[in-house]
Amino acid sequence: MTDKFIIFLCSGAAKAGNKKLSFRVASQLESMGVGELGSLESLSHQHTVDPAEQRRMIFINDCRSGCVNVLTHGFQKEKYVYIDVSPFLTAKDFDIIEFIQSEVLTTLHTKWSYSADTEYQTV
Repeated sequence: MTDKFIIFLCSGAAKAGNKKLSFRVASQLESMGVGELGSLESLSHQHTVDPAEQRRMIFINDCRSGCVNVLTHGFQKEKYVYIDVSPFLTAKDFDIIEFIQSEVLTTLHTKWSYSADTEYQTV
């Protein structure tokens, strides 16, 4: 089992690519080695495996409808974090790197003692 997180987006954001803020955040996380973009197949797989074997997941929402929240249904809260970037959709000075460092990595560290400088650690 890998220590990388699986990063999930709504299918519309995944298809739209760099036009969507959630996709740009997810791509940056992937390039930093934090996680890998998930697919419907990997989401289905996580639902079928024992919770003890599930990978940790990051769900990133970027629309006001919050449809990505539906994807979290059926998972134990200990297995995922939900990041909402929708408040920043119109922010002209939004800095993805700053957001990742101040919000995403802090959340991962608080929940799972994750450090981007070291391997993933279990509490």
